[in-house]
Amino acid sequence: MERPWIAVGAVRVPGEVVIHPGSGGRAKRWSIDGFLTVARILAARSTRITWILGEAELDVGLDRGLRGDVLRAPALEEVAPILARAGAYLGNDSGVSHLAAAVGTPSVLVFGPTSPQTWAPAAPWVDAVRGDPAADPIGWTLDPDHVAHLVLAAANG
Repeated sequence: MERPWIAVGAVRVPGEVVIHPGSGGRAKRWSIDGFLTVARILAARSTRITWILGEAELDVGLDRGLRGDVLRAPALEEVAPILARAGAYLGNDSGVSHLAAAVGTPSVLVFGPTSPQTWAPAAPWVDAVRGDPAADPIGWTLDPDHVAHLVLAAANG
């Protein structure tokens, strides 16, 4: 993908990051603690954070302890413009992550049990990182500081 597949017409806001900590399958979710740590690092650098949570994330209580704007189960037509204006996006291997890539948002996608070579959107604005759930079932051996660094780099172009 050389350019966004979906044109939304939103103006990108460099200091805003959208985080979606969910995925259709529980096994494909990096720990909420990892996402919260990244969010704290970003907030310390004056990054505005918007969380997007679907029904699956709300059902397991992933909305507890979040700081910033929290969108609970927004309609898909609301999500695309939010993603398109974000300076960067952070999420798991999920449909929302593919939508972020499709609208051209600089994205950091977290993979664990699934292969980013197979499932990550092939776009120059997508950075896929892969952890090892076998070595660390909770944190997947991913360093939140490193993930935050990638998100900040994506947000700043």
